[in-house]
Amino acid sequence: MNKTWKRNNKGRLEKIETTICCVEDNREFYKYHLFNNKCSKCHLKTLSETEKEEFMKKHATFHWKYERYPKKDLHWYTTDLQVSDNHGFIKLLTYMLNATDDLFHNKNHMDNILKLLYTCNYVFKGLTSKQATNIYNDWKNKHTEGLSNVTKNKLLICLQHFLAGLVIDWWNITNELGGVAYCYYANWGKAPLLFDNNHEKKPIQKPIFEYINSPNNTDEKSRFNSWIRNGTTFVHIPIIS
Repeated sequence: MNKTWKRNNKGRLEKIETTICCVEDNREFYKYHLFNNKCSKCHLKTLSETEKEEFMKKHATFHWKYERYPKKDLHWYTTDLQVSDNHGFIKLLTYMLNATDDLFHNKNHMDNILKLLYTCNYVFKGLTSKQATNIYNDWKNKHTEGLSNVTKNKLLICLQHFLAGLVIDWWNITNELGGVAYCYYANWGKAPLLFDNNHEKKPIQKPIFEYINSPNNTDEKSRFNSWIRNGTTFVHIPIIS
């Protein structure tokens, strides 16, 4: 790494390591391991025309590693798993969410909802992003009037986490389900990658709540526990150990 001078807490100049590769027109360009610890511009200068072509083929967005599921495939994937808005489970889940004003303050309420998800996992495979958004807006309109902004935001963040973890077509989540849902669960609206690193077809990631019935996979368990913590901030829900 390059060295640069910077004042420490005592006001003395000292040398520190930096990841800056070069500066051009007052803009700093940083090193990256893919570019042989140079910025992309400096790295390309060191390559022959043939090497540049090979490098661009390997790392360009049209490479198979960056290929994503077609919209048609994603549509049928979602359609196969979703249930209608009039399905009994959707109605029951919506009723349980709206049945109380202290949903996230009373452990029993969320306990019962999680038990419902666990026992009905064979029927209910998740909400569509549209269904989750409708439930979110309905709950927000019924339960946040008169609350302080701090309390309101805390409750809505919990609900965003909870509902986003139920969404089948998570890539379709938008800011209508809240900024937290879009930021943490939608992968910024990008469709799932089609292939894994071995160029084999990659399964589409299931909604996080689905892992309630598969506690033995370490990665799944970590995602599920994180979802529980974020979606139930005010209550103590048993974590999968």
